Amino acid sequence: MKSHLISQVVLTEFTNESGELIEIDKATGISKLETPANVCYQEIDRVIIKELEDSWANGVEDDAKKALNTLHKSNVLLTEKHVNTLKRLIALHFVRSIVYELVEASSPQMEVALENLKKEYVRQYPQSKTEIENAYSYDNNEKMKMAVRVMGEQIPKIESYLANKEFGLEIGVAPPNCYFIIGDIPVLSVDKKGNMGVLQGVSITDAQGLAMPLSPTHIASIKTNPTETKYIKLTFEQVTSANKKLHSLSLSKYYRLPK
Repeated sequence: MKSHLISQVVLTEFTNESGELIEIDKATGISKLETPANVCYQEIDRVIIKELEDSWANGVEDDAKKALNTLHKSNVLLTEKHVNTLKRLIALHFVRSIVYELVEASSPQMEVALENLKKEYVRQYPQSKTEIENAYSYDNNEKMKMAVRVMGEQIPKIESYLANKEFGLEIGVAPPNCYFIIGDIPVLSVDKKGNMGVLQGVSITDAQGLAMPLSPTHIASIKTNPTETKYIKLTFEQVTSANKKLHSLSLSKYYRLPK
């Protein structure tokens, strides 16, 4: 079963009239036209991921379609429901892409998590300790099981954290003929020292803010203590700076609207 790192609802925002976007390989720079269904996903056993995927589809992703449609009407204020939906959308992508990043990177964090899972199996089945320790392997399937488990636990926690009234939303609007890209790690999290992403030690509470492109012309930023949710007109330089960060943070692929 395909589990997308970036929701197809968001990826569709980056498509042309033919329903295609451009996928660019970060390492080689090679680009090609693709459809949202065929990019930016992990292949995961249906049994492992189906329940979580269904909860996303029937919850935040359905509501996100309406919120994203409203973004394109810059004279229409976002409702409280829209704001909460976009916060949840950012939370979902923040956790989902980072967990998959840890899987792909074979990071120390994932190895520790898997070792702890093995110990849990041993606690549950002490009579099978030797068999578990001899048979347990850190193959991709086990990593994905851990990834799904972590996502199921962490997404509600991050949603709850960002639902706080102290966190508001600013929608940055790109100038004419200037467009955002979106990477396979789509949420920018930067701390005071300039570190980016969890692999550089930036947790949700360390980040000075979170930002995620929602379309080629809009980026949502979660701010602390805002006076209101509002649209902000951005400069060419600001969009370029955001794109450089998104490119740097991406794991292997990034996407843009075809010209």
